[in-house]
Amino acid sequence: GADAARTALLLRRADGVPPSLALAQAAIESGWGTSRFILEGNAVFGQWAWGAEEGLVPLGREIGKTHKIKSFQLLTDSVRAYLHNLNTHNAYKEFRERRQMLRAEGKQLAGMTLVPTLGAYSELKGQYLDMLRSVITSNELQPLDGARLHDAPVQTGTDVVLLGGPDDAQRAGRIAALAGKGVTTLAGLLGLQETGAVIRRAE
Repeated sequence: GADAARTALLLRRADGVPPSLALAQAAIESGWGTSRFILEGNAVFGQWAWGAEEGLVPLGREIGKTHKIKSFQLLTDSVRAYLHNLNTHNAYKEFRERRQMLRAEGKQLAGMTLVPTLGAYSELKGQYLDMLRSVITSNELQPLDGARLHDAPVQTGTDVVLLGGPDDAQRAGRIAALAGKGVTTLAGLLGLQETGAVIRRAE
């Protein structure tokens, strides 16, 4: 009935985003933590805003366009808005359906599998999808999709460390700068507030 349909819709919208995909999008959208939008507005994922919403005007915005890059008080606010965007906006319905299918088949949520569903995220369309694939593969982010939270201190170079609180802008901006060394600084991604939290790759 209606209740079952609402429950199914809620379950489609309440799931997560593979870390490899979130990291790749954050890296691209924030210019690897160097863009004006993240430094001045804590905007990790380049979400657009209009009207009275808080935001920064892109320097190269075309005449006649009115959008801004939505700004946030905290980096974690940007992460939450990103998750809400993917989980609710009609443009990402295919993303949610493919994610649900993977769950139903008992498969891991893999960033590379979900990349093709995000063509609407950028005006670059297919080129943007190629960029996502390149960032994920060249920085070896795929293993992070099998990570799990762990309370133990860092012991090896294969641990993934989340450093800093929500106001730690500079550290948070360098989303995957250390990926090639086996340690990735995420700093607040996924909304973690505490410092020193560790994600270990699942065995």
